[in-house]
Amino acid sequence: MSDEVRTRFAPSPTGYLHLGGLRTALYTYLFAKKHGGKFILRIEDTDQEREVPGAVDLIYKSMRQAGLAYDEGPDVGGEYGPYIQTQRRDLYPKFAWELVEKGGAYCCFCTKEEIEADRKAAEAKGETYKYNKKCLHNVSLEEAKRRIAAGEPYVIRQNVPTTGKASFDDMLYGHVEVDCDTLDDNVLIKADGLPTYNFANVVDDHLMAISHVMRGTEYLSSAPKYNLLYEAFGWKPPIYLHLPPVMIESVLRDKETKQPILDENGNEQPIVRKLSKRWGDPSFEDLLQKGYLKEAIINYIALLGWAPKDTNEEFFSMDDLIRIFDENGINKSPSIFDTNKLTWFNAEYIRRLTPEDRRFILGGEIPECAPVGIPDAAQAHPGVPAQTLHLFAGLGRVEIYPAALPDNGDRYRIDFAIGVDQPQNRPLTFVCYRPAEGFGHFTVFSAHKIRPFP
Repeated sequence: MSDEVRTRFAPSPTGYLHLGGLRTALYTYLFAKKHGGKFILRIEDTDQEREVPGAVDLIYKSMRQAGLAYDEGPDVGGEYGPYIQTQRRDLYPKFAWELVEKGGAYCCFCTKEEIEADRKAAEAKGETYKYNKKCLHNVSLEEAKRRIAAGEPYVIRQNVPTTGKASFDDMLYGHVEVDCDTLDDNVLIKADGLPTYNFANVVDDHLMAISHVMRGTEYLSSAPKYNLLYEAFGWKPPIYLHLPPVMIESVLRDKETKQPILDENGNEQPIVRKLSKRWGDPSFEDLLQKGYLKEAIINYIALLGWAPKDTNEEFFSMDDLIRIFDENGINKSPSIFDTNKLTWFNAEYIRRLTPEDRRFILGGEIPECAPVGIPDAAQAHPGVPAQTLHLFAGLGRVEIYPAALPDNGDRYRIDFAIGVDQPQNRPLTFVCYRPAEGFGHFTVFSAHKIRPFP
């Protein structure tokens, strides 16, 4: 590619980094690094009502833990900053008014009550609601400026053409076009002066010289409107790649109680749905806390909907992924997140750890002691949460040892260690459990004076 590749990952700070978001960030990172480009982190926090306190720091932490080092971002700086949208809020009205002057947008003074009444009227007719451009036709620009100066609340809407086509080209889905008369005049600047996502991401992508945009297919229907904005400004749009969703096998649940909805026979109803934080699906942080190795998670997530060419290998380091990543290997079909498959990957990664790879996090050594709880580890040591034992499935015999290691400021207080049998007479790997904040945390490490299993 002749021009510099600049990609961005732009999460909203509404909670933990979920696995679909992690995959988007990973592919975006791999694409940039594959082509010698820059990977940018931008925080899109214009939806203040949904923002979760502390979520921005969680995003920084998760990106570091995942090994996705961004070249520019809120906490590392860069020439295109600031990289948090609310810190750029003064930019957006300027561009919105430029669009108003060009005829690509207009001021709307309709109240929420008027909008809701029109929406209900459309629903009563069995029609899909679209704003009727009343303020475009009935309020001149001069009148709009007078009403704004008098303090009347308003929003700025995109002026979508009523005829013709809106289109874009996607690296995965090809040429996509829709009739303009099916598109709504979305709000660009809200009554509080903040931009909507639909407007801010266009302005920011242009100002930050983003060359390629990777995001979920839920934005496919919005992309034609984004390109209409680019056309109205006279800007070159980025190259798009919309990623199919990550799904999970689940059961039908009540949206309020989250309890299963049973059929007439009292049975749960299996469904396949999109991974979602609102349904309690695991985040990247959740998986780390349950003891999955980050390398196993990244390897597995990379293969959710993407396949490398000319190899049957399944295990890849980050450097391997950068080298072999090819967007043409992305599948259009949704992928299914499979906990059992991830657990298998994790077991293989534990197996493959060499003494050099193991992390010497704990000071001190495992005392020589007799193994307890063979073969039923869960019953032998009730302190082991049953849900954590599945992490070692497929590793051969798992034995639990009492362990009394130095507290090291209580941060690494260990109650017991799990010895994992390894093939070919390789040294044992010990995975230690410590209770903390209601979850079980496992740390893989090596230690001396370990007596091998008989």
